[in-house]
Amino acid sequence: MNRVKTNRSKKFENLIMNIGKVFIVSALLIFSSANLPINTIFAAEEVTVLENGDRLIAWDKTDQKLRLSKDNVLFIPSVTINDPQGIHSATAESGLLSNTAVKVVFEGPVKISGYANGFLSNLKKVKNIENLHFLDTSDVSNMDYMFFALESLESIDLSTLNTNSATSMSKMFAQMFSIKELDLTSFNTSKVTDMQNMFEFNRSLNKLDISSFDSQNLSKTGFMFMENRELKEIVLGSKFQMKSNMELPGVAKKDPYTGKWQNVRTGSVSNPAGEYEWSSAQFMSNYKGGAQADTYVWQTLSNPVAAADLTVLYKDTEGNTIATDKKVSGNIGDTFDVTTSEFKLDITGYTFARIEGTPTGTLSDQAQTVTYVYTKNPVAAADLTVLYKDTEGNTIATDKKVSGNIGDTFDVTTSEFKLDITGYTFARIEGTPTGTLSDQAQTVTYVYTKDPVVAADLTVLYKDTEGNTIATDKKVSGNIGDTFDVTTSEFKLDITGYTFARIEGTPTGTLSDQAQ
Repeated sequence: MNRVKTNRSKKFENLIMNIGKVFIVSALLIFSSANLPINTIFAAEEVTVLENGDRLIAWDKTDQKLRLSKDNVLFIPSVTINDPQGIHSATAESGLLSNTAVKVVFEGPVKISGYANGFLSNLKKVKNIENLHFLDTSDVSNMDYMFFALESLESIDLSTLNTNSATSMSKMFAQMFSIKELDLTSFNTSKVTDMQNMFEFNRSLNKLDISSFDSQNLSKTGFMFMENRELKEIVLGSKFQMKSNMELPGVAKKDPYTGKWQNVRTGSVSNPAGEYEWSSAQFMSNYKGGAQADTYVWQTLSNPVAAADLTVLYKDTEGNTIATDKKVSGNIGDTFDVTTSEFKLDITGYTFARIEGTPTGTLSDQAQTVTYVYTKNPVAAADLTVLYKDTEGNTIATDKKVSGNIGDTFDVTTSEFKLDITGYTFARIEGTPTGTLSDQAQTVTYVYTKDPVVAADLTVLYKDTEGNTIATDKKVSGNIGDTFDVTTSEFKLDITGYTFARIEGTPTGTLSDQAQ
């Protein structure tokens, strides 16, 4: 069983008891409205720390536990809940969730009814939300602050978020400082009456698609786009109308921008060709939906300035080029994204490893480079065969094989291959003993000289025709395989009183292990 340690927070009323009971209600209202969603009240909950470092946090009105892993991943269990408080306020332990959790994972279906006010708000370090499709908000009417102050989140897939019952979205996506694009094309806003401050202070937001928005019941729109100064592309639909109090920031009037918005129509995002050319103030006043529906972008100068190319390189891990470079050309200020299938190539014999450089951004007067790096897939090479021969070319030991993949290195000079063979002495290596395996078979030969073995002697006898010895025997000694010739004057003696008659036996030949 896990040993635990428990920290119990005090009730909110006890936390401010020293201020005076008379101020409890007013203090609560001020605290709630200052930085947090309206229904955020820290509850007296229990945090249980497990031996493995994970923390279990009692959750609101449920018998379920939130789990914050030791690597700061927040796991949300499957549950059905009405009007939940914000996840960040599940514990009063200061900053435990707001400033610690770096990722949110929905472990199963989460059904919310009523208010989802601030549900995922103020998780300031969270960079990724996983399995958001498990979140069922089909019966949620209030989505105020729902993703408020997710300051580190760079992207989010909202395609499965159900907004059919929603009537309020105030500050729903406000203060998401790192978010660059929001695609809300799946949203049904036909019942929504309040979008005040919905996207305010999203200082990195570059593209916003709200083409599905229906503003037929919308009455509160103040500061909807306030301080979104990097917002250069808005996609609007036929059922949405802009209002003058939405505070869409003015377009920067600097090269290559004219200070106006223009709809794309038959043009492109980088070269719009639409009929509407509006300042931000005119945009908010003039856009009434209907036939005006289009993508609106910052208008560029009529004579755009050509940007330096972005080059996409394709290299293996050794830095070798494995595919033809690609170029992205355009004008200064044009955006690029080379993470698409057009650029992320399937290269035969290689597997994608990583991208080096910045794959999304804006073209400028400076050349840019992005490199796709791939690892080479292993391909079986032809074997290298190591042979063992004597100087006569005879095999004197079993061959050895070196197998592997093309490109693998080999070295057959080691003791594994340079054998001690009984009766032979190493002489030389023929072939290339170190190198790289390829699709061509290779051979290396170890050549050995045969060690000398003493032969049985050859004896030269001297006899008369009667078989009597008439001179001292002579011996021929040496090693097996040595040749001999006893027809020379050294062996054909002049013996006084005798005349040479004949030789019996083989006077020339090779010494062996048999006496001759």
